[in-house]
Amino acid sequence: MSQKAPPRSVRSVRCLPSGLCTVVAVFALGGCASAPTEHEAPPKPFIEPAGMGLQATGTSSIPPLAQPVSDAELAREFNNLHSNGAVYFSGWPTEAGLRALAARGVKRVIALKTADETIAARGYDPRKVAKELGITIIEMPVNAETLSDAYIDKLTREIDRDGGPTLIHCGSSSTAGMVWGSYLAKSKGVSAADAMAQARAAGLKDGPLADAAQRYITATAKTENPAKPAVPAKAAVPEKPATNTGHVDDK
Repeated sequence: MSQKAPPRSVRSVRCLPSGLCTVVAVFALGGCASAPTEHEAPPKPFIEPAGMGLQATGTSSIPPLAQPVSDAELAREFNNLHSNGAVYFSGWPTEAGLRALAARGVKRVIALKTADETIAARGYDPRKVAKELGITIIEMPVNAETLSDAYIDKLTREIDRDGGPTLIHCGSSSTAGMVWGSYLAKSKGVSAADAMAQARAAGLKDGPLADAAQRYITATAKTENPAKPAVPAKAAVPEKPATNTGHVDDK
């Protein structure tokens, strides 16, 4: 007489990333045989490839507020270093700081100061270091008097050219905050209040630059609910037309 085969095992197994198995029910002798481990998804890139990390909110595109960079070793190589996860904002970078950001994937620098000003402030030529590191430096000097639509239009073309990690720097990060808030107000439809909050988070400080930013942002920001023009009241129609009694010249 042939022997019956032993009953099959019935298992419900959930495998954790570490390879451990949790057996919900086992109706057989023996241990737990772990299921094949699934490959983990690759880590998200430093920045989304388009839109500079902007997130749609209502009718505007509002990026996360910039925060001080917590890496003290990196932050000390800059004057007032902040980041919103897609863009770095700062004052003068040291050569070591520029190299450190290049190691983090930054390939583009929008410099609101000239190379000669960086040499005078930090003692190195950023153009030579950038060439060695494969970084593109775009010089776009600006101040409170030269902030304009033409300037922000040019800045927009540079910022929106690609989605690579970017550094925007000036001397203290205040000018960087001014142009960032102005860019968001004019080119991304961010409200005046949100654009100013973004500007200050990126380093804008009270003074002439903040005054210039406030004027520009207020003048150019799109309101979410623009006021409708008043409809003129309909003129009353007299019951009987007036009778002309003669020509009278306006005095």
